[in-house]
Amino acid sequence: MESTIRTADEDHTNQIEQEMVTKTYSATWTKMDKLLLIFMVLMHLGDGIEVYLPGVIGQQVSCDIELSSFKEGLLDCIQYFTLAIATVISGMLADKVGCRVLTLLSLYMSILSTIMSAVVGTFPALLLSRSLIGFSLGLNWSVHSVLVSRLISSKEVLGEMIVITGIMDAVGGVWAGVLGYFLLDTTGWRVFIVLTSLPVFIPALIMLHCVIQEEPAECYKKLVVDRKEEEEEEEKVTNFATRTFKLGLFCTIFTFQGWGTILLVPTMIQLLKIKNIGTNTDCTLTSTQGAELLLLALVTSAAIPGRPFIHFTRKWFSFRQTQTVSALLNLVSFMVMLLQDSFTGVIVTNFTVKLLYGSSSFASSIIKYDEGYFGKRRYALGCSVSRAMCHLGGAAGIATLVFTSVTVVQVVCLVLSVLQIGVVLSMVETDSCFSRKT
Repeated sequence: MESTIRTADEDHTNQIEQEMVTKTYSATWTKMDKLLLIFMVLMHLGDGIEVYLPGVIGQQVSCDIELSSFKEGLLDCIQYFTLAIATVISGMLADKVGCRVLTLLSLYMSILSTIMSAVVGTFPALLLSRSLIGFSLGLNWSVHSVLVSRLISSKEVLGEMIVITGIMDAVGGVWAGVLGYFLLDTTGWRVFIVLTSLPVFIPALIMLHCVIQEEPAECYKKLVVDRKEEEEEEEKVTNFATRTFKLGLFCTIFTFQGWGTILLVPTMIQLLKIKNIGTNTDCTLTSTQGAELLLLALVTSAAIPGRPFIHFTRKWFSFRQTQTVSALLNLVSFMVMLLQDSFTGVIVTNFTVKLLYGSSSFASSIIKYDEGYFGKRRYALGCSVSRAMCHLGGAAGIATLVFTSVTVVQVVCLVLSVLQIGVVLSMVETDSCFSRKT
């Protein structure tokens, strides 16, 4: 009799747990939620296009205006450093002027800088325009998400929105590569720049003016929480600095490796072409172009499936389990990359790295959107610092490639993969962010 009662209690408990899981992963979308989703899709798509654009046009720009290797490298990486700098200060600026106003400012700056990039004729002016584009991206990268989080109807809707919009950064990179295949050789890189992000950012700008209203004051200091949870007692986080540093270091490493592929793929393709054709060949023949841009788009697309994979498996696998495997696979990929010397090897190994980047990127997003990880009072600070470290890692990956060599980048990524294993295993605080069984 006692055994029967215990079994019934266990069945009832399992039913409650299943209902909690279902409730967590289902939500009712309002009309405003859907409009906010469209806005987020446009913003993430535009940001992704701008981030991946140097990998598509960098070699042609250098060939067209006859840049030295140093100037080409500086032009390729400058926007990533200004992006990281702007991310650091975006929170403070948002507290002073508001998230909506700052996002508007960043969009206007991005549009004007893009037009400037297309019309200027000198290296200093082009360098300035790319710097401003990176700065504008950094200003809106986190802030527009915070704006949306304050207007969304519930935390459940926000969770589903993150999954949908999370893939749009990679879609932006794919869009840039595919558009490059069809238009770059025909229109030239100047017209091509205008045709990439402007058709995306202009509708987002219109939505900000006509549809999306300002959020409550001091938006960046407020948490991404359900309205019903705002009166709950604040959870104390005693090791805030340690948590932030570990998440920031994790982001630095995977972005160093993932963003590095933006230029690593076209550079490796170019080196193979030079090896086959000859070192004295005209740069118009050795630049990554035509169907090779489709290969670049293919590699970039690998970041897309990694994101929903983490979302749908987080109920069964912890952050430390998935990301330890990811770090090990990255280690193997860069080892193979060092040993191979073929177009197929370039695509397969970089495709794997990009796939793993997608999973790590979304895993970090889950943590950044969980107020319990940083604590409510210091959520904005922890989120902005970890994002800034993430972008600095990407900038460092780009800079290492353009100012050293492909081999150096591959060796550094090998070492970082080993370090990443230790970082991931130490992040025991992430268990609460991924556990959804109870």
